[in-house]
Parts: sequence; structure tokens; C-alpha cells
Amino acid sequence: MDEITTIYERLGERVTFSDFKAKVEEKVAMMGGLCDEETAALLVAQELGAGEPIIKIKDITPDGRSVCFTCKVVSTSDPREFSRSDGSSGRVANITVGDETGTVRVSLWDELAAAVGELEVGQHLQVSGYAKEGYAGGTE
Repeated sequence: MDEITTIYERLGERVTFSDFKAKVEEKVAMMGGLCDEETAALLVAQELGAGEPIIKIKDITPDGRSVCFTCKVVSTSDPREFSRSDGSSGRVANITVGDETGTVRVSLWDELAAAVGELEVGQHLQVSGYAKEGYAGGTE
């Protein structure tokens, strides 16, 4: 078994092998030859949450820890712009996602907020991020 396949296997079922290979090739191209395919595979695996256990939504707690879970999109909001305390502007969009154990709100900030338009209700996602108590209570 080659090293790329070994790295891929750390991801479990997070992504197909062909998608993983495409992301690795994209990373090599983006790095402009500064890394080889194996290094790019390690970077992609890290970005996709290799080593993080995939949990169920019911097991998410608002303790600021890193979480990784698979889900379906339940609903989306339109992005809205706001002003930060330093005077810069930002964007945020919220989506509600769920699995067989419950639902949770996910906030998409700045560049990711623009991507909310590409999501469809029922679409499968893998989410990696940090859980905290939401501004309206509950976990997000």
C-alpha cells in the first residue's frame, strides 16, 4: 500500500478516495511545487479532520472543544453584514443541520457565509469546528 492510501485511510468515510486525490493534487498545485504529494496528503487529511472522532449531534457540548460530525442541512439563512468593534465589516450566515440524534445551529463567518447559497436542504455535510453556547442559548 502506498503512503497516500495509508494517509487516506485515517479519514474513515469522511471523503471518497477520488475526492481526496483531487484535493491532494489541488494542494500540490496551490503550493507551487513547495511540497510533494505525501506532504500535501497530510495537509489535506488534517484539514478534513483526520484523527478527530466523528460524533453525533446529541454528544456536542458547549465547552469550546473541537467537534467533527456528519449531518444533513435542515435550513439556511441569508448572509447578513455587520460591523465589528474594530470598525471592520463581517458577514455571517446560519444553517441548521441535523442527524438522527438532533439538530444544531452552525454559524458560517465571512468567506464561508457566502457559500451558504451553494447549500441545499437535505445535502450531506461534514462539519468540523468548535462548539460553544449560542447567543440565544443552546449549543452551536
